Amino acid sequence: MGDDSVDEILDAMKTQAFQADPYPYYQRLRERAPVARAIYFWFFTRHRDCRALLQDDRWDRREEPMCLQRFPDELAGARGPQLSAEEAVPAAEPSVLELTAALSRPRLRELFAGSFRPSHAHALREPMRRIAGELASAAVEKGDVDLLREFIWPYTALVMCELLGVPDSDRELFTRWSHAWHSSDPTATGAEAAAERDREIHGYLREFVAERRRRPGHDVFSRLAAVEDGGRPLDERELVGAFLLVFLANEATINVLANGTLALIRHPDQLRRFRQEPGLAPAAVEELMRYDTPAQVLFREAREDIVVEGQRIEKGEVAFVFVGAANRDPEVFDRPDQVDLARRDNRHLAFGHGHVYCPGAPLARPELQLGFESLLGRARVLELRAEPTYQPTLVARAVTALPVSLR
Repeated sequence: MGDDSVDEILDAMKTQAFQADPYPYYQRLRERAPVARAIYFWFFTRHRDCRALLQDDRWDRREEPMCLQRFPDELAGARGPQLSAEEAVPAAEPSVLELTAALSRPRLRELFAGSFRPSHAHALREPMRRIAGELASAAVEKGDVDLLREFIWPYTALVMCELLGVPDSDRELFTRWSHAWHSSDPTATGAEAAAERDREIHGYLREFVAERRRRPGHDVFSRLAAVEDGGRPLDERELVGAFLLVFLANEATINVLANGTLALIRHPDQLRRFRQEPGLAPAAVEELMRYDTPAQVLFREAREDIVVEGQRIEKGEVAFVFVGAANRDPEVFDRPDQVDLARRDNRHLAFGHGHVYCPGAPLARPELQLGFESLLGRARVLELRAEPTYQPTLVARAVTALPVSLR
């Protein structure tokens, strides 16, 4: 693997080659320095260290540093001219990010975690199966498609509409908004479109909140609208943010469906096995999440001085927990760079670990199983038409286009 220094490895992670395949870089970093410091941050790449950190109460949850939403810097120019402060479009309404950021308090996150109870997921199984089947059939009929636009984005958006109680007549709006969220444009034109989208969403959701308070139903959002924090009902802004926080929780599901489909195309023996052994679907979903993890990095902040592997981490310093690297650790996973849909004892960290565990897991698992089953059950031929493109970010494995041929 060479004798690269840590700085050389980290610098190499600012390349298009890293965006296409980050795992060799993780391997080099894990072997050279599994706990490494770079500027103000600590990098953790070994499974045992990541797992221990995620269940350690001496670390606090930390939101994603904004500077890494478009990492590495060298790739920003490839996305078109960046928006200057003078060109910024004034927003008539709070942005989606501003609304969801208002819900960062741990108490509110606890209240909203109840949106993803196993009972809710069970009630959604048949709607999920129907939605996935209809969209997969339509995509196969078209033949050559961008699988994100024709299947993955609308499927995940419509499942969240079912969960949140969005009326059937309004679901096309959310499919369109989902497309817009996941194909953002950083130019001035894109910022203006985003501001208009945020105005449209905010206006719709204000009416939606008012309606659910007047006439609550049996859906998850009606329960959210009845939530009290310290005896105080949530205000309109908090409820709009709550809706968006739940709705946008499908980001990881989108990435697993895209990355998992790509992995199966590139491992045809496993694709055949998935089709021939339908009982493998639950294990297959776990393996596809491990193999190409949707959220590559989780962020934590030290609550006190901590010593790890003989290195002193000071209070307030931030750890990058590379779960994507941990999920390819050969100390834990045999043949980690191979897809094995029947892998046993799959201790991946894609959903986090311990008290830092994704509350959406009970919904995501059946949603993923039914999505893959519906697509692979209808598309007897599934081929890649061109190499996918990825968002230039350190924090996620998110393709921006997945051109395939189906029949």
